[in-house]
Amino acid sequence: MPVGQATRQQGEQQGHLPAEVTSFVGREPELARLSALLRRARLVTVTGPTGVGKTRLALRAAAKAAPCFSDGVCLVDLSGLDEPGLLVPAVNRALGVPEPDGGSSLDVLLTELGDRCLLLILDTCEHLIDECAIFAEAVIARAPGVTLLATSREPLDLIGEHACPIGALPVPQLHDADTGGTAVDLFLQRAAAAVPGFTAGPEDLRHVIAVCQRLDGIPLALEMAAVRLRALPLTELASRLDHCLPLLTSGHRGSRHKTLRDAIGWSHALCTPAERDLWARLSVFAGPFTLRAAEEVCAGQPGVDRDQVMPTVIRLVDKSLLIRVEPAADGPQPTQYLMPGTFRQFGAEQLAGADAEPGTKDRFVARYVAMATSFRDRFLDDGQLARLSELRREHANVSAALEYALSDCGDDEYACGACAACDRVADGLELATALSSYWRARGLGPEGVRWLGKALVRAPEGSAFRGRALLGRSRLLAVHGGAAEALAHADEALEIAAALGDEHLAAQGNLVRGVALLAGGQLGRAAEANDVAERLLTALGDQAGLADLAAQQGCMALLDEDIDATLGHVEHGLRMLGESRERCLHSNLYLLASLALCLAGRDTEAAWAATRALQVKQEIGDLSGATFSVELLGWLAARSGGHQRAAWLLGGADPLWDRLGGRLAALPHFERLHTDAVARSQRALGSPRFAELFARAARRPADAVIAFALSDGAADSGSADAGQGARPRDQDMAPPDDGSGAGIDPAVQLTTREQEIATLVAAGLSNRQIAEKLFISRRTVDAHLEHIFGKLGITSRVMLTIQLREHSALTESGASA
Repeated sequence: MPVGQATRQQGEQQGHLPAEVTSFVGREPELARLSALLRRARLVTVTGPTGVGKTRLALRAAAKAAPCFSDGVCLVDLSGLDEPGLLVPAVNRALGVPEPDGGSSLDVLLTELGDRCLLLILDTCEHLIDECAIFAEAVIARAPGVTLLATSREPLDLIGEHACPIGALPVPQLHDADTGGTAVDLFLQRAAAAVPGFTAGPEDLRHVIAVCQRLDGIPLALEMAAVRLRALPLTELASRLDHCLPLLTSGHRGSRHKTLRDAIGWSHALCTPAERDLWARLSVFAGPFTLRAAEEVCAGQPGVDRDQVMPTVIRLVDKSLLIRVEPAADGPQPTQYLMPGTFRQFGAEQLAGADAEPGTKDRFVARYVAMATSFRDRFLDDGQLARLSELRREHANVSAALEYALSDCGDDEYACGACAACDRVADGLELATALSSYWRARGLGPEGVRWLGKALVRAPEGSAFRGRALLGRSRLLAVHGGAAEALAHADEALEIAAALGDEHLAAQGNLVRGVALLAGGQLGRAAEANDVAERLLTALGDQAGLADLAAQQGCMALLDEDIDATLGHVEHGLRMLGESRERCLHSNLYLLASLALCLAGRDTEAAWAATRALQVKQEIGDLSGATFSVELLGWLAARSGGHQRAAWLLGGADPLWDRLGGRLAALPHFERLHTDAVARSQRALGSPRFAELFARAARRPADAVIAFALSDGAADSGSADAGQGARPRDQDMAPPDDGSGAGIDPAVQLTTREQEIATLVAAGLSNRQIAEKLFISRRTVDAHLEHIFGKLGITSRVMLTIQLREHSALTESGASA
């Protein structure tokens, strides 16, 4: 038998692909892409972080592609090689090519490969990256029938290389019905294999999802976690993963990585000192971060220069230690990066106790103090939405900064006055109190209550810090069912304000005290507190506070069913906001107006205002306000005969209320409207049909529910059901044409004089003031307004103001886009 034929047969036997011993989960898109690349490319590199399943995917794709290669597939495992010079001998052994007695091993190998049609797999190249690149370049040049498939944590960086990056398995949300091919699917399969008889019921799913989220959907980590179920129940496993590296070992004697720390340590050992240093410093970021943030936080003595941050970040991305985060579709955003949680935990271990740790963490906290105080101090500025969006994107990092800054400094009292930790806690108090307006704007009451509770433990008695923390927590408690504690907080804050002579704290204290008293049903005392607040806020010229107070007074008028007074307070609040493009207070006033109009039976205008409120609530990320708006639109749909739509909206709102801790509309007037809407639609549809639609909507994510609520009535149920159901034939799926003016452009429909008068109304001028400004009679102004209302299909100055402001906001946002 010729030598070439003998060695080829030996190589085919030795290079045979290993059999799969566990099920292959998911990866259909990646497998399809890799398979397509192997049909047309000479060099394909599967890249991704440690433990993500690069080898498994490559082997599955190679098995599918094998019939295309007459000489088969050969696997070369490089993980056990510790010297670059061992690469070529390892390939020779896998192919069955004898080592030459003299001359170049590479030349002999390339001669052997020259006439082969072969798929050659180089598995685990990252620690021999340069040698693998040299070898691959030579094979491509001298063995035209050989296709190379490499797996590596970074590309070989050759001309003609096709990278096939793979990430973690997706982690479904709790409401997702299909978990096939996801991290949950993998965990459940491996758990069933590790623990005979293991099953996870519906009530266990949230714990499984928590495990998958904490482990970033990385298959290796999930498989190790599943083995731990032999010793720990699922709930305890989920609770212990904040410190997962010591917990996760393979449980399998023959596995390549005995522990998750071993796997990550392998990547760490392959990094340069600069990359290791930046990896450790970047571990302070709990969520996505920008290059600017990395430079701001990580650059500093000792060790990292600002101009080296960007190239080092790029190298960490190439090594699959950082993930580039795809921006959301809602406008241009800076590029962001994310360190997977297991890598972050490893980096934090390296940072702990290092010289760089205090400075890095102090700069990290300072960054978010500046961001939060800018949002608070420039609340009425036109850039409010941009600053709010930035805080939303960095929410996880803000929480991490709070955790670090409000942790114990080792002293029982805050004001030990002698350690850097006291300065750190002072930053934490500033951060927590500045974030009060952010938590309110986004409806994050429970989160704010928790952090401000921690701040109160650290705040000095009688300090302004403590006063602000008390008021922030009081406001959030009042809205979320803690009226008695909220009132106690407000009273203590007012005592501090009196002792310090702090007029601003006193003004805010009375405003918040009014909120707490209203929440507790003490309307008379609430009105007294509001009167004091109005006097103090007016003296301070606090426009935001006065607009906030107007909404509070409007709520009280609404409880008395005084519709005109409620709308008057809304109009006053909008006047206080002037021409500001502020969004948070505007959305509260819009929602209040829609509730008043709903109680008055002016459903067309109520639907229009509720839709505008919902649009802005969604824009700022206020889930509680958005839920209330969806609920209100459900009531209006039922009253107008849109019963299928009502079932969808009420069903979609129901689990959102549960997430928020209870229905915020639990006042008698509003609860009555909810009960009436449900009863109307049940009668019209029949209880089974209503229940079916209600339940289907309740399973949809919040974004889908809101998108459906904002649909124009021509939309089908796919908006809420993500395309899972056909368009209903029932005509009452869509609401009747309510004339809400969603697409009205006032500048097109109104005369020049009417536009001028409408603009002055929106600016808050009374009819008499408009007459004086334009040198016309009051009667003429009245007549013009009557014509304007008729053209726009509205009946009040409030609706005209809302319509003009939102038209202006949409026009500006479209122009900027």
